[in-house]
Amino acid sequence: MVKREEFAEIILEDAQSVAAREDSDSIDIIDSVRYHLTSHVQTYSEIEDSNSKLALVDKLLDSLNLDC
Repeated sequence: MVKREEFAEIILEDAQSVAAREDSDSIDIIDSVRYHLTSHVQTYSEIEDSNSKLALVDKLLDSLNLDC
């Protein structure tokens, strides 16, 4: 999902909708994705998987020059 150009476009649109954006404001779609990735984690392997996916999201945000 994070490799899809459409996802990056959605993130940028969501980030631009934040009025008077600060350096590290919350971006709603990213908050939702992070919640989804971590909300049902129960085992160590699920934690590792979740952390790997969160790292991909963070890498995408870095490539878009966004901090949230």
